[in-house]
Amino acid sequence: MNKLLSIKIPGPDGTSQEIQAPSGVPTGGLSGDGGKIIGFGVTILLVVCVLLALAFLVYGGLNWITSEGDKTKVESARKTIIYAIVGLLIAFLSFFLVSLMGSFFKIDIFNVSL
Repeated sequence: MNKLLSIKIPGPDGTSQEIQAPSGVPTGGLSGDGGKIIGFGVTILLVVCVLLALAFLVYGGLNWITSEGDKTKVESARKTIIYAIVGLLIAFLSFFLVSLMGSFFKIDIFNVSL
Protein backbone atom coordinates (compact mmCIF):
# COMPACT_ATOMS: atom_id res chain seq x y z
CA MET A 1 0.00 0.00 0.00
CA ASN A 2 1.42 3.37 -1.01
CA LYS A 3 1.65 6.12 1.57
CA LEU A 4 1.21 9.42 -0.20
CA LEU A 5 2.76 11.73 2.37
CA SER A 6 5.64 9.69 3.72
CA ILE A 7 9.24 9.89 2.58
CA LYS A 8 12.04 7.39 3.05
CA ILE A 9 15.44 9.02 3.48
CA PRO A 10 18.56 6.84 3.23
CA GLY A 11 20.78 7.00 6.28
CA PRO A 12 24.57 6.95 6.42
CA ASP A 13 24.68 3.35 7.61
CA GLY A 14 22.59 1.99 4.72
CA THR A 15 19.27 1.93 6.55
CA SER A 16 16.41 4.19 5.64
CA GLN A 17 14.33 6.35 7.90
CA GLU A 18 10.67 7.01 7.10
CA ILE A 19 9.38 10.51 7.73
CA GLN A 20 5.62 10.65 8.29
CA ALA A 21 3.21 13.46 7.51
CA PRO A 22 2.42 15.88 10.32
CA SER A 23 -0.54 15.03 12.54
CA GLY A 24 -3.85 16.30 11.27
CA VAL A 25 -2.94 15.82 7.61
CA PRO A 26 -5.12 13.13 6.03
CA THR A 27 -2.99 10.38 4.52
CA GLY A 28 -5.56 7.68 3.78
CA GLY A 29 -5.96 8.50 0.10
CA LEU A 30 -8.83 6.93 -1.76
CA SER A 31 -10.09 4.06 0.29
CA GLY A 32 -12.77 1.63 -0.74
CA ASP A 33 -14.50 2.31 -4.01
CA GLY A 34 -12.95 5.74 -4.68
CA GLY A 35 -10.22 4.33 -6.88
CA LYS A 36 -12.65 2.17 -8.81
CA ILE A 37 -14.80 5.22 -9.49
CA ILE A 38 -11.83 7.06 -11.01
CA GLY A 39 -10.94 4.08 -13.21
CA PHE A 40 -14.55 3.66 -14.28
CA GLY A 41 -14.82 7.39 -15.04
CA VAL A 42 -11.69 7.36 -17.23
CA THR A 43 -12.98 4.32 -19.11
CA ILE A 44 -16.42 5.83 -19.63
CA LEU A 45 -14.84 9.09 -20.82
CA LEU A 46 -12.83 7.20 -23.44
CA VAL A 47 -15.91 5.30 -24.62
CA VAL A 48 -17.89 8.55 -24.94
CA CYS A 49 -15.03 10.15 -26.93
CA VAL A 50 -14.89 7.18 -29.29
CA LEU A 51 -18.66 7.16 -29.81
CA LEU A 52 -18.73 10.90 -30.48
CA ALA A 53 -15.86 10.62 -32.95
CA LEU A 54 -17.61 7.78 -34.79
CA ALA A 55 -20.86 9.77 -34.87
CA PHE A 56 -19.04 12.76 -36.39
CA LEU A 57 -17.33 10.47 -38.91
CA VAL A 58 -20.72 9.17 -40.04
CA TYR A 59 -22.15 12.71 -40.06
CA GLY A 60 -19.23 13.97 -42.18
CA GLY A 61 -19.58 11.02 -44.54
CA LEU A 62 -23.28 11.62 -44.99
CA ASN A 63 -22.66 15.31 -45.62
CA TRP A 64 -20.05 14.42 -48.23
CA ILE A 65 -22.43 12.05 -49.98
CA THR A 66 -25.29 14.55 -49.99
CA SER A 67 -23.12 17.53 -50.99
CA GLU A 68 -24.04 17.04 -54.67
CA GLY A 69 -20.64 18.30 -55.76
CA ASP A 70 -20.90 21.69 -54.03
CA LYS A 71 -17.33 22.64 -53.16
CA THR A 72 -18.18 24.39 -49.90
CA LYS A 73 -20.27 21.44 -48.65
CA VAL A 74 -17.56 18.97 -49.64
CA GLU A 75 -14.92 21.05 -47.86
CA SER A 76 -17.09 21.29 -44.74
CA ALA A 77 -17.69 17.53 -44.76
CA ARG A 78 -13.97 16.88 -45.26
CA LYS A 79 -13.09 19.10 -42.29
CA THR A 80 -15.69 17.31 -40.14
CA ILE A 81 -14.13 13.94 -41.00
CA ILE A 82 -10.58 15.19 -40.38
CA TYR A 83 -11.52 16.73 -37.01
CA ALA A 84 -13.30 13.53 -35.97
CA ILE A 85 -10.21 11.47 -36.78
CA VAL A 86 -7.95 13.94 -34.94
CA GLY A 87 -10.29 13.82 -31.93
CA LEU A 88 -10.20 10.01 -31.98
CA LEU A 89 -6.40 10.05 -32.12
CA ILE A 90 -6.21 12.52 -29.22
CA ALA A 91 -8.55 10.35 -27.13
CA PHE A 92 -6.49 7.20 -27.74
CA LEU A 93 -3.17 8.99 -27.24
CA SER A 94 -4.34 10.47 -23.94
CA PHE A 95 -5.52 7.01 -22.82
CA PHE A 96 -2.14 5.59 -23.84
CA LEU A 97 -0.20 8.36 -22.08
CA VAL A 98 -2.20 7.93 -18.87
CA SER A 99 -1.50 4.19 -18.98
CA LEU A 100 2.17 4.79 -19.75
CA MET A 101 2.60 7.29 -16.92
CA GLY A 102 0.78 4.91 -14.58
CA SER A 103 3.13 2.08 -15.47
CA PHE A 104 6.13 4.41 -15.15
CA PHE A 105 5.08 5.39 -11.61
CA LYS A 106 3.83 1.86 -10.87
CA ILE A 107 0.22 2.99 -10.38
CA ASP A 108 -2.68 1.16 -11.98
CA ILE A 109 -4.80 4.20 -12.83
CA PHE A 110 -7.79 2.06 -13.74
CA ASN A 111 -7.77 0.32 -10.36
CA VAL A 112 -6.45 2.97 -7.99
CA SER A 113 -5.96 1.98 -4.37
CA LEU A 114 -4.00 4.65 -2.57
